[in-house]
Amino acid sequence: ELAARMKPYGRVQIAISAISDKAWFMFPEGGSPWHEYACYMPAPWMFFPHPKIAPHIPADWVAANRELLLAKAAIVRELGLEALFSGKNTEMLPESFFREYPHLRGPRVDHPRRSRREEFSWCVDLPETQEIIEWTMAELLRHVPEIRTFESGTNDAGSGICWAAAQYPGPNGPRHCRNRTAGERVRDLVLAVQRGASKGGGDIVFR
Repeated sequence: ELAARMKPYGRVQIAISAISDKAWFMFPEGGSPWHEYACYMPAPWMFFPHPKIAPHIPADWVAANRELLLAKAAIVRELGLEALFSGKNTEMLPESFFREYPHLRGPRVDHPRRSRREEFSWCVDLPETQEIIEWTMAELLRHVPEIRTFESGTNDAGSGICWAAAQYPGPNGPRHCRNRTAGERVRDLVLAVQRGASKGGGDIVFR
């Protein structure tokens, strides 16, 4: 309601993408300082998981995340505001996912000096990964058409793209994409996000 007072002066966007609770299922036994922070970062698949991801994450946690997101969207809608999704398209995934789909494994993304277990995100260079991103974004926009801006980090708190110099462990990833440039990689990620948003009925700004 306080933010709605700004409507006469421009577009007002509210971030609504916080998850309901940390991804406790990602914590290694005995805890891990790095996971304490990284496991609170949202990603679209935490609200609308693709069929390849859904079996590897707790269904009740996903349901709670989605309920919170839709409740916030309803308030945004009632007040005539716009929504912003701040999250990651390249967030780490459970190891069980990569055991089932080993060809999708991308870079190691955890902080070696603070993490007690290695974590990996997927390789966004692969058409299969891009299809998952596209599908998830379409579902997100179908359910929350108020989202007008998507903000994504790519090198912190469990997020990473292959061979990026800013990875905490250093540039790393699978051999098949080593010779691609960062520009090509980010372009393909952005295009997958935009295609999904368009399919879901939304035209978004991707930051």
